[in-house]
Amino acid sequence: MRNVWIPKLGKYLVNDINRLLIKRALIELQEADFARDYIMTMLTPLQACLSGAVDEELIRANPADRQARNIGKPRAIKELAVFTQDELTTLLSATLERAPQHYVKLLIMARTGMRVGEMLALQPGDIDFSRQQIWIRRTWGSRDSRQQLKCINLPKSGKWRWVDMSPQLSEILQGYLRQRLPSSPWMFPGKG
Repeated sequence: MRNVWIPKLGKYLVNDINRLLIKRALIELQEADFARDYIMTMLTPLQACLSGAVDEELIRANPADRQARNIGKPRAIKELAVFTQDELTTLLSATLERAPQHYVKLLIMARTGMRVGEMLALQPGDIDFSRQQIWIRRTWGSRDSRQQLKCINLPKSGKWRWVDMSPQLSEILQGYLRQRLPSSPWMFPGKG
């Protein structure tokens, strides 16, 4: 509400908010290239607030109802260009040789499919060697690409999840954690 609807509709009295205003706001969100699922998620609290206004008899009908049809179709999923096994082996070998400080990070992403922000937000307690899994429960970055502010957030899905570790990754991470200085709660502390 604070990030989307109050800036777009906050200057209007509740009985002045109509279907056209909401439709325009939804179109603006689409033009700002927000995903359909994100926009649908943003519509839900507005619908709930305006339903409360109907219950309190402040307005006759909820102008946010049935607005989902004004949100475009889901984006087509683009085919991802992924590395072949040979390309990945070459990349990992070159990283180990030329930039060994980044090898563990690259290996984590290559073996788990983790996003960069999820890997950067890992803590040693997120690694479960007995289950051979990594718990992804936070990410580093901004939810809004227009903002430069970076911070710890929930993963993109908004839910925590487990990813499996290969035996190779498990062995490398155990060695990395033995060598790592325990001065930071983060597996890959940044500078400064």
